[in-house]
Amino acid sequence: MFAAILLIIVLAALFALLKLQSGFARVTFLLAFGITLLLLASILYSSKVTTQRFPGGIDYDVVMFFHNSRLPIPTTVLIYNFCLSFFMALSGVCFAMLIGMKPRFAVFLLGFPALLFLYLTPGTAYGVYLSENGGLPFGLWRQLLARYGGAAAECVFWLYAFAPFAEIVRQIASSKIFTRRKDLIVTGACLLLLNAFTLIAFRLGAFAHIWFNNVDVSKLPTRLQNADIFVTTPILIIGMCIIIILLLLYFRPFSVFTLVHKNTAFELKRMLNKNLSMQLHVYKNAFLSLGQCLNLIRLGSERDEREMVARNVTLGADIVREHVELLSNTLLMLKRAVGDAVTLEVDVAQCVRGAVEKTMNDGEIQLCGNYGESRAVIKGDAFHLTECFVNILMNARESMQKTARSPQIRIDMTIEGEYCMLEFIDNGAGIEKRDLRHVFEPFYSTKPCGRCGGIGLDYVRNVIVSHNGEVRALSVPGKYANIQCAFYCNALGRS
Repeated sequence: MFAAILLIIVLAALFALLKLQSGFARVTFLLAFGITLLLLASILYSSKVTTQRFPGGIDYDVVMFFHNSRLPIPTTVLIYNFCLSFFMALSGVCFAMLIGMKPRFAVFLLGFPALLFLYLTPGTAYGVYLSENGGLPFGLWRQLLARYGGAAAECVFWLYAFAPFAEIVRQIASSKIFTRRKDLIVTGACLLLLNAFTLIAFRLGAFAHIWFNNVDVSKLPTRLQNADIFVTTPILIIGMCIIIILLLLYFRPFSVFTLVHKNTAFELKRMLNKNLSMQLHVYKNAFLSLGQCLNLIRLGSERDEREMVARNVTLGADIVREHVELLSNTLLMLKRAVGDAVTLEVDVAQCVRGAVEKTMNDGEIQLCGNYGESRAVIKGDAFHLTECFVNILMNARESMQKTARSPQIRIDMTIEGEYCMLEFIDNGAGIEKRDLRHVFEPFYSTKPCGRCGGIGLDYVRNVIVSHNGEVRALSVPGKYANIQCAFYCNALGRS
């Protein structure tokens, strides 16, 4: 059991190291913290009123330390009841956080935990006992309390315990932002395991003998547990904690899952250096293409084929023009990155508007969407975000050149809680299913050789990831392509 407690403490510390920037991380941390306190109080209470022990040597030493402490049993019961009510209060606070309840209304959720604490105190139980058996006045409320108080208190406790998980399930069903849905699923799995841990340990497992109606008026257990349960309960708890830790390490939710916080400006510089090396390879490919063009021009001159010469001269000029522009943009980005870069608050919608002004000022493409109606602020660099959106819009323009339909790009912004998502939807040729999984890979392109280096969407992915976001592509070939960029935001609002 001592190892299980250490694992829960490690789990709570893991969420604390996330700097609790995400509301979902705060919810899971609070519940893990409440369970840790309840577990320690249960060991203290159990060691005072029973002689049953966990099999481990360290467990025995811990139990004996609690057993030999000078705390009287009534004080121990008060500590246990407080931790039980405190866990219930934390569940209520987590539920209020998830539904966005205002603090002045959330205070009302603390009423039932306070009543539970008063009901479970030895004085209240003894008063009800005297009223029922000692000839004292026995009103209706005391009759109800004596008959149904324990069952009602336990029902309210489990209602509070499972309320955050139920709200998570509801939000999973209604969420449209893929990053938020992933975080919700991981959070829901963690809460479900924590609730299962609570049910197994306190209702069915090693501490069931001190649970609600399983104690008498003196708060002593009315029955003892099977000795085997003291072996299986810690094993089940350790297994659940390991599953939660593996879920966190594999899925890396909450957008900020890192034990060592790295400066975003440094990440942007590293990303630029990576893209610079990629672009050098692009220039090498361009020189190879120019060499091929020159060879064909020389061959055409020898054969007196003027059309071949003219075609390859035009192709070579296009390659030179495109890569000179690419070189100019690279030098501009490198100049900004080498300077004293700072991480500032950036309005994502403003960056989108800047990208639209750069790419959609000719009026050839119909533009629509609600991206200008909301405000979503993140920590990052406005220049790189704008260039990222420029790349997405330029890809959309080129895609729509392959279709005869009236070209249209829709840019929508969706805000849910602390998350926002941008969708760039075009009605162009779309992306083939075999290409969809590779579109964000460096040097991968479906365009003709020499026309593109295949680094535009790789640059997009690097910028989004460096801003603690995620990007994905959806498409139906021949109908549309949808590039979704999701961010964890610091401030949200209407423009």
